[in-house]
Amino acid sequence: QYEIEKSLREIGKRIQKSSTFVEYENARRQNESDEELQKQMSDLRIIEINYQTEGAKEKPDDKKMHEFNESFNKTYEAVMKNANMQRFLAATEKYELMINRLMDLLRLCGNGEDPDTCEPRDNQTGCAGGCSGGCSCGGCH
Repeated sequence: QYEIEKSLREIGKRIQKSSTFVEYENARRQNESDEELQKQMSDLRIIEINYQTEGAKEKPDDKKMHEFNESFNKTYEAVMKNANMQRFLAATEKYELMINRLMDLLRLCGNGEDPDTCEPRDNQTGCAGGCSGGCSCGGCH
């Protein structure tokens, strides 16, 4: 077991050196240092809390609920238009696809599939295709 863990730690180091991970980390840091974006995200949380608090009242004020909803939508739109947020979302999607593929490969090997020939499902479409019901992907059958 120690040798397996040691090999996984080496893979972890390689992941952290990959361009996908570096791009993700850079985008995350840019997001965190974007003061305007952080304020907008904080505003979203406050609006959401206010909306939930008002909605939990015995008789919520419809006008306030509408105002909270409008304010949330406006702020959310601004967050999503932020260039740093757009870079972060794109980098996150790419990073998650990589990690999911690696985890799927590890699961296949752990389920007894041939490590040299098994293929994880395509994370974008959810299937590697040609399923005859004998695979271990948990997909279409």
